[in-house]
Amino acid sequence: MAYISPSGKDWAHLLREIRDLQEVYPKDAGLRVWAEAIYNLYSESKAFASPEEKVRQGKRREMEGLLLEVCRPFITDPLAAQAKLCRRIHNFIQELFVFVEHPEVPSHNNAAERSLRHLVISRKISGGTRGDKGTDSKMTLSSLLGTWRAQGLNPFHECLRLLSPHSLSKSPTL
Repeated sequence: MAYISPSGKDWAHLLREIRDLQEVYPKDAGLRVWAEAIYNLYSESKAFASPEEKVRQGKRREMEGLLLEVCRPFITDPLAAQAKLCRRIHNFIQELFVFVEHPEVPSHNNAAERSLRHLVISRKISGGTRGDKGTDSKMTLSSLLGTWRAQGLNPFHECLRLLSPHSLSKSPTL
């Protein structure tokens, strides 16, 4: 299942940004302790498993509380290297542990991001569309084609079916 975080941030991004921050501030002992605490919370949450929904919900709330506790001292500290990441964690805490409560959801957005990668590359190569209508058309077509592929349907046949006179007469939105 592809899960796209509304913030666009997931554990893969967060852990990469923490690692990058540690490379910029290698002598910051406070940052090192904070990063280790974050890594430990992530590892604990990844290792957790329970068949009981209520137990998973409780673990999710517990992990959210522990992560906020680790970040709280740095959220308003303008001198803390991790302040920006702590504010992001605070703002998007409800997205970070979805995978604890719902084991079918990955802790990362890799599959969702890969599914959109071709659009990003196309935009970079072509310079994008010339306007809002072109962008809307491209995104709508891409969404339709991607959905049909994900459902195991033949996109060509689905386009023909969608554009057939029989289909048009039944569809008030077209």
